[in-house]
Amino acid sequence: MNLSRKWLTEFVDLPLAEIDDRSFAEAMTVSGSKVEVTEDLSRRIRSVLAGRVVSMERHPDSDHMFITEIDTGAAAPVQIVTGAWNVHTGDLVPVALDGAVPVFRPLPRYPSVQRDIAVICDLPVPAGDLEATIRSAGGERLIDCAVFDVYTGHHIVEGKKSVAFRLTMRDENQTLTDEHAEEIVRGVLTALKEKYGAEMR
Repeated sequence: MNLSRKWLTEFVDLPLAEIDDRSFAEAMTVSGSKVEVTEDLSRRIRSVLAGRVVSMERHPDSDHMFITEIDTGAAAPVQIVTGAWNVHTGDLVPVALDGAVPVFRPLPRYPSVQRDIAVICDLPVPAGDLEATIRSAGGERLIDCAVFDVYTGHHIVEGKKSVAFRLTMRDENQTLTDEHAEEIVRGVLTALKEKYGAEMR
């Protein structure tokens, strides 16, 4: 399950500014809600704020554009021309300020290949640390790594856990063969074994 730390403050008194991610994860785990991975999504966003639509009216020179005024908390509302017909006064919307740079990714020329792996490791090892090792060992052709299952219980030795990852691989210069993919997976499994004693499930 994924959830926001900020959302938790609606139910629990959490001084977000005073607790770093690692301390937060440890506190949650001690309380009985184990945290496997934390991610700071704000690192992906620059010069984008939440704003509230103050007013909205049709553009005098267009039949499909609107002039809006957005309150972002600044001294004066920001005027934005938009073609979004489904925005209404009072709505909370994302606002890209001057300096916000969209990130465009060209369509890949070659297809990606996916492999699922599950490893057995010591219970205290954070899944995030395993993921970091996988990304490092996978190299440039490993374009994504995601945890999709963490399991303890039947068939798993006490003090151990199973963590499953989905690896997505692609080469920008050629189509990856099964042999290429298996080579990357072998390198990942070797790194996990050397660093954490993790074994393929």
